[in-house]
Amino acid sequence: MSFARLAGKTAVVTGSTTGIGQAVAFALHCEGAQVVCADLDERRQGSDETEVPTHEQINKAGGKAVFVQTDVTRADSVKRLVKEAVSHFGRIDIFINNAGVTAKDGSIEIAEDAWDRSFAVNARGTSLGCKYAGAQMKKQDQLPSMDRGWIINIAGVQTGSSKLWLNYRGLIQILTFLSGRFPLKALPGHRLDPKRFPRTPQPRHPRERHLPRL
Repeated sequence: MSFARLAGKTAVVTGSTTGIGQAVAFALHCEGAQVVCADLDERRQGSDETEVPTHEQINKAGGKAVFVQTDVTRADSVKRLVKEAVSHFGRIDIFINNAGVTAKDGSIEIAEDAWDRSFAVNARGTSLGCKYAGAQMKKQDQLPSMDRGWIINIAGVQTGSSKLWLNYRGLIQILTFLSGRFPLKALPGHRLDPKRFPRTPQPRHPRERHLPRL
């Protein structure tokens, strides 16, 4: 008998190849969850073939995990992620919108293409995850806790950027919309504001030594 808190649950994590997303995927596995790892690539940019992807590390540790190549800025890609997660494990109990990018230029004169990319990933990507994961969860049977699943949105950690501030104001509006559209007891949604961690498109930081503790 397993006493892991998430035994038998299925969790989807976007941006799971590195950093916070990878640490979250490992933590979910340690609590007994089956993990669907979603990212543009299964390995870090610039890494070689010897790097073991997140889902393979979980499987080697005795867990259950799969990788689904996903571009969170595209609706068809996010829909496919949800469909494949259900195909593999039957349902989605936890969906974590973690994929995100930060800005090097925090000024209002930021280039339009940089703004578009940031908004597409940070705001649109989160919105699409909520939309399609939420639609799937609404169809699922209720758990003993009387909910059908949980959506968690990882918010930004960068300061001093007008672009990121506007992006994450959009994220807050997404959650406000969710709270009105879905009854909280049936489909709770949450925003998590993390500390800064490395190994992601976000800046490196001395706190890197603390990452393995997650």
